[in-house]
Amino acid sequence: MKSTFEIIGGAAKKASADLLLIGGYALQVYGYARQTLDVDCLVVSSDANSLRELLCLETYAPIAETGNFIRFQSDSVYLMDIDILLVDRSTMQAMLAESKPCRLQGVDFRTPSLLHLIALKLHAIANNPKRLNRDLADVQSLLRINADEVDVEGLVSIVTKFAPEGVAQQLLEGLG
Repeated sequence: MKSTFEIIGGAAKKASADLLLIGGYALQVYGYARQTLDVDCLVVSSDANSLRELLCLETYAPIAETGNFIRFQSDSVYLMDIDILLVDRSTMQAMLAESKPCRLQGVDFRTPSLLHLIALKLHAIANNPKRLNRDLADVQSLLRINADEVDVEGLVSIVTKFAPEGVAQQLLEGLG
């Protein structure tokens, strides 16, 4: 049986779709591990239909969908859900240009740069305040673990642009 990583990686390759691994598994690339029950990906909106068709061939079905998000679930209890965040091509190209390679369960992926991953976390908080505790803890852990690699000027720009006011102030004060 194929793993979730083999399925999503294979589908992206077959569809010639750019895909970035985000969420809990992307955190591991930057030295922070936390439990996660799904695989989160970033994909160009125009590639969504091709990926949908290929995932459906692999026992997955869309169970929730908005204009910028699709959640897939398999009928197999052994496969994790797949959450796909949809972006425009220019956003994906900018993120790919600074992305980092990673390998999970024998499958090659790319994950956003540290600052782009933090921007995604802050954007998630701004769009869903229920995510505040988990995503803020993720950002703080990423910053602590990767303190020597953080571009402070870039971080200030991202925090100012994407973080809700109280969160922005808390993170900026933490920079010292």
